[in-house]
Amino acid sequence: MSIPAARKTAALAAVFALGLTAACGSDSDGDKSEDTSRDKDRGATSTPSGGSDDEGGKGDDGGKGGGDTPEGGDGKTLSAGQLDKVALATADVKDQGYKVTSPSPKQLEGRGEETAERSDCQPLAGVIGGDPKPKAKHAAYRQIANAKKAEAVPVFEYLNAHGTQDNAVKTLADLRKAIDDCGDGFNASDADTDNRYASVKLLKAPKVGDDSLAYEVVGEAEGETIPLHFVVSRSGATVVVFYSLNITKSAKTRVSDEVVTAQMDKFR
Repeated sequence: MSIPAARKTAALAAVFALGLTAACGSDSDGDKSEDTSRDKDRGATSTPSGGSDDEGGKGDDGGKGGGDTPEGGDGKTLSAGQLDKVALATADVKDQGYKVTSPSPKQLEGRGEETAERSDCQPLAGVIGGDPKPKAKHAAYRQIANAKKAEAVPVFEYLNAHGTQDNAVKTLADLRKAIDDCGDGFNASDADTDNRYASVKLLKAPKVGDDSLAYEVVGEAEGETIPLHFVVSRSGATVVVFYSLNITKSAKTRVSDEVVTAQMDKFR
């Protein structure tokens, strides 16, 4: 990344609370994790997220799922190990030129710190901050980059395994309402900065999983407008969030449908 681009990245860190370093494909930490299909990397990027209030009293796998076989399309809660196994790996998208890595703990710092001024816009801020409500029981994180396609922007994804399918359904329902309520933009803040999002609009979503939606949030920082593209898909009790942004203007800001499809096909 060039020095001007790096400076712009630092300035826009306030716009994207879940770590621009990861979204921009920095090599400083992300490449320490090799292909996420390797067993030695498992566990480091799939973490308990605390569980929501109605999920207490269950074991780490919620008492459901069992074994190491990924499930979730039938509404069952995935264990941390199952969630990590079903997360996208390089082998799933290698033929399309993608490499999948796991972000480091440092790249995940600041997760969950984005708070909207208006409560009706909080679902959007929660997704931007990487910790939407209802709170998931387990979470896993991946970075996806493509060196073969100049038009492909880096994609960051996180998978949230909920204790109940109702909570997963609510995540998308709350987002749809927030997109409608907050189309003219909203203000939010994290631990260090006040952030402005100028607009929100619903986009056409790929037909994958049990339910999917796509939308764009336009962030503002230091005179720049930065489009953020989100695709949110549900399979049973698991919600997958994909996002991308483009600060260089050299490519379109769009999460590739082939990445989304490859991920959601793993729930079948």
